[in-house]
Amino acid sequence: MKKKFFKIIVFISFFVLFSSCISLKLKKELVRVDSKDKILEIINQIQIKCFSSKNPQFFADFTIDGKEKFSLQMEGVWKNNYNTFNSSALGPLGEDYLSFELNGYDINYLSEQHTVYSHQSFEKISSFLSGLGSKGLRNIFCGRLPFQFVSDEDGVFYVQEIQDKNDKKEILNKKDAESLLSNKNLNLQNIVNKSYFSRSTINLLGREVYVNSYISVTKNNNGYGIITNSRFYYGLFAKDSDLELKWVGFVNSDVVVPTSVMFRTAYDVFIIDINEYF
Repeated sequence: MKKKFFKIIVFISFFVLFSSCISLKLKKELVRVDSKDKILEIINQIQIKCFSSKNPQFFADFTIDGKEKFSLQMEGVWKNNYNTFNSSALGPLGEDYLSFELNGYDINYLSEQHTVYSHQSFEKISSFLSGLGSKGLRNIFCGRLPFQFVSDEDGVFYVQEIQDKNDKKEILNKKDAESLLSNKNLNLQNIVNKSYFSRSTINLLGREVYVNSYISVTKNNNGYGIITNSRFYYGLFAKDSDLELKWVGFVNSDVVVPTSVMFRTAYDVFIIDINEYF
């Protein structure tokens, strides 16, 4: 019994020490953006616009790309101060493939054929969205999900230049950048151009879930093109949920316009190309 207890203590001590070493490494290689960084203005605009619409809704093309592939027309409307979300997906002849209402966190299917895609991936995403609730779904569409900063560890960072063994300056490579936030499956690009990373915390059915994101910002004449790639982790050991979310949109001082939302699982990709958004 004493030996078992001793092993547990050694394991805990090792874990704490290992975590501390990782934290120190992160502090050296990830730098929290300062108050003058333009990314903070962009995030603030996303925060302000997300729940400001008087008639919140969208119209989109919904595509499933996996073992099966087909496209539908999709529309969604938020009501009751964003607490209720109604959506329907229609086939090419106007047939109702899927209609549902998300009232808070309770989902009710309004059409008989409530499963348009009989696969574990679809069930996983459906469970994830209902767990977020109606307002959480709005956070996804408006691009706000990577920027819900709750704990002291949350925030926006950029990768700082580091020294290699030969004392030559070297930008953090793709493999090292991925390991920083455990975003092992994200498509990391343009790190040399001061790409951003964020950590956000959300609540999913009473459980804290950590959202680690890679953020690409492209300046154009009247605003910024934004791409965020996010993965979700939970539990003491930050278990990977194996779900990736990609958001693409445009932000300036007047509007936040999402153009697409993509969910990727181990087997399938679900793409929502947004035609109109309010």
